[in-house]
Amino acid sequence: MFAKMNSTFKIVSATVIAVLVLLFAFYLMGGDSSGFSLQQFIGIVVAAAVSGVITLLLLKGQSDTQKEMLSQQRNGEAARDKDVRIYANKIAAFSAFNKAVWTKELGDDEKAADNVENIRKELYGRAILYLNAEEVREIVKIVESAPKGKGKGSNFPVILSAIIDILNRNAGKNLLDSPDENTQGDDYKDVCQELWDKFNEWIGNYDQAEEVEEPVAEAGGDGAEKPSGSLRRGVQAWHFCELDTTQLRRLNEGFNELSLVEYQESWRTGLVQQVKKGDLVFLFRGAKKYAGVFRAKGWRVFKYDADRCVEEFTSEGVPHVLPQEGKNAIRDERVQAILQQYDIYASYGDDGSTSCANVVVERVSYRPEGVENPGGTYRKTISRYYEGYAVKLLERFRDIEEDAANIREIDTFFE
Repeated sequence: MFAKMNSTFKIVSATVIAVLVLLFAFYLMGGDSSGFSLQQFIGIVVAAAVSGVITLLLLKGQSDTQKEMLSQQRNGEAARDKDVRIYANKIAAFSAFNKAVWTKELGDDEKAADNVENIRKELYGRAILYLNAEEVREIVKIVESAPKGKGKGSNFPVILSAIIDILNRNAGKNLLDSPDENTQGDDYKDVCQELWDKFNEWIGNYDQAEEVEEPVAEAGGDGAEKPSGSLRRGVQAWHFCELDTTQLRRLNEGFNELSLVEYQESWRTGLVQQVKKGDLVFLFRGAKKYAGVFRAKGWRVFKYDADRCVEEFTSEGVPHVLPQEGKNAIRDERVQAILQQYDIYASYGDDGSTSCANVVVERVSYRPEGVENPGGTYRKTISRYYEGYAVKLLERFRDIEEDAANIREIDTFFE
């Protein structure tokens, strides 16, 4: 407004100065000696000046109006572009969720806890940012009422369909609905925390006590036979469950580390750090089958903090891959290039992830098609494996192994 007043003041001042200059010129030319009176001259000059001022003000007002309309048009186009980008990102987030959670192991009861964690990870990764508090509350009710426990893995498709139905309804919302508006307020934050807690309860329903000592069933019982030998003293057997097929793919590419991810928890990472050099590790691939026998060489752990910085910890003998002087920023391109090799599930890109823990291994016998589980149910991502089952599973791998060198390696685990 001040700018407009200043411009008008300049126009009026210029007009007044022009009138005074004309009057002074009239005086120098001899006043009204020609018969043309001063009053007439002043009247003409003032009339012309007033007309000029009015014309200038009208033209200026028209110019300001046009500028304002152009500015509004540009702002409107920018807002529409932003809305379109938000909508495209929302659809991409929902599509990524759908793709990630529908897996062939969805009904596998032995991978139920991992499937629940995968749903939570994908939901909190991006999709939840585009939901409002009421929609999150609907998902709370779905998770709360989900049938849980052994034999309930077949309910996953029904549960996922209900969650995806909420996402699909949201996808058809007005483009002007912004995630910034959705995620403001204590109500939204409270209901997101409530949903996180419900997921924890759901996971805890599968991950009760860690299986350490289990009896070996008699032949003809649950399909397990009594082992014919025992493990060499000092060797601990471990069950390690892949999160999805990424693990087998990376093993096929020559990557010799078994990886898991943590979200606001630490017990899995704690178990990884208890794996000793020389321990026996079995990789579970789902469908009651194990894909490989590995000898542990050590471990490495990447811990992510709230500021998205990463620190690397390793066992003795396992070299560091990240710079060790202070914390490393995850968003640094050089750091990301390293994490892409070792954090195979790309958890470093999820703000909710708190660690990636890898068991560094060497292969003893690798059968990606899978070897039948000799008995027992192990639902955790990592847990100590009962020696009786470990011996029997080793024998099964030995029976089908064709490489003489691998057979000798298997034999080194026996007493």
